[in-house]
Amino acid sequence: MESRLIIAYTLMLLITLVFAGLVGYLVYHSRDRSDARRRIRENRDHAQAMLSKATPPRE
Repeated sequence: MESRLIIAYTLMLLITLVFAGLVGYLVYHSRDRSDARRRIRENRDHAQAMLSKATPPRE
């Protein structure tokens, strides 16, 4: 009976560690994704601003 408890607790610990690693990975890489989206948005806004400056206004 005692060996079953050791196996059960070991499996619970392993599952907890895997879950914590997955959450940590997602949290760590979510900043990279948000930074990439921000850079894309800034580049698009900058290109639109340069395009509007390059074309003369219509009269």
